[in-house]
Amino acid sequence: RIERENFAGSERVVTMARWAAESAVAHCAVPRERVATILPGANVDLPAGYAFPVAPGRPGRDRPLVLGFVGKDWRRKGCLFLLEVRAELERRGVRAEVRCAGHGPRDLGREPGVVFTGFIDKARDPGRFLEFLTGCDLGCLFSTHEPLGISTLEFLRAGVPVGGFAVEGLADTLPPDAGFRFAPHATAAEVAETLQAAYRDDAVVERLRAAAQAWSPLVTWERCIGNWTEVLEHGCIAHPVQPWR
Repeated sequence: RIERENFAGSERVVTMARWAAESAVAHCAVPRERVATILPGANVDLPAGYAFPVAPGRPGRDRPLVLGFVGKDWRRKGCLFLLEVRAELERRGVRAEVRCAGHGPRDLGREPGVVFTGFIDKARDPGRFLEFLTGCDLGCLFSTHEPLGISTLEFLRAGVPVGGFAVEGLADTLPPDAGFRFAPHATAAEVAETLQAAYRDDAVVERLRAAAQAWSPLVTWERCIGNWTEVLEHGCIAHPVQPWR
């Protein structure tokens, strides 16, 4: 009731994802014309003149395919599912490794094919965080529930393709041209099969990287602030960033 009253008194409602916008309309009776969606920015700054690094060798063949994971809530964000994907890739003859940054159980780093860096403070050690992101071939987020998913934007900002479940707000951060959108009910075997097919084709790998790098300047806080300015001054955004398209 209180939420409905607050929304009723608002001039405009701005959400980070379409999923939240639909909830405001459906559950809190906000008129659709009063709602705007602005994609947030990635918590990653690139140095001036930054050149996106590319690890030598073909991922999955000359070296392991590195699946990156960032998150404190490792259960909800699908870290264990990602370990199943890695194991399935290995069974299919694709060398794979999971690199995790964030919080997790103490024995996570002892799992086969897992490199656990622990928590990285983005504010105090931004260079190390950027190095972690660019050391991955695919940024992964297989959340069961997700209001948005900032880590996928962070991987894109670093020029790294992304993959995950197209669920709730997370669906807004997975560009089809720069990664993989999986149905929430997809199995580890289905995900592994898709990745195996993609990473055996050098042209596909190059297209994914190029697309992720093209998204990089669009997932910044500067662009987000510009969108806010448009909403406040004009009531709408001329060219909203919509990665799901």
